[in-house]
Amino acid sequence: MPETQQDRTQHDVQVVRKHQESNTMLAIIMAGIAALFIVAIVVVFTYATGTGTIERAETPPVTRTAPQTTGSGSNEPAKEVAPDKSQRQQ
Repeated sequence: MPETQQDRTQHDVQVVRKHQESNTMLAIIMAGIAALFIVAIVVVFTYATGTGTIERAETPPVTRTAPQTTGSGSNEPAKEVAPDKSQRQQ
């Protein structure tokens, strides 16, 4: 039985419909993946900001009489160095 023009048209319509449905499904899946990605970023950001304050180590106070070493690994202290002119004026 030969294929008529009407059969061919119906077949073409079915092919186009399947193609459109396939594109729609792909778009829905991609939108879902993008939504999950965005949600993950929001959750991580919320977790990072909601965990409290960041604890930082305090810097020890600067002392002017810091022990000086020779750098050789010996236990002998280094010889006293005369203070430079900026320290004398204080």
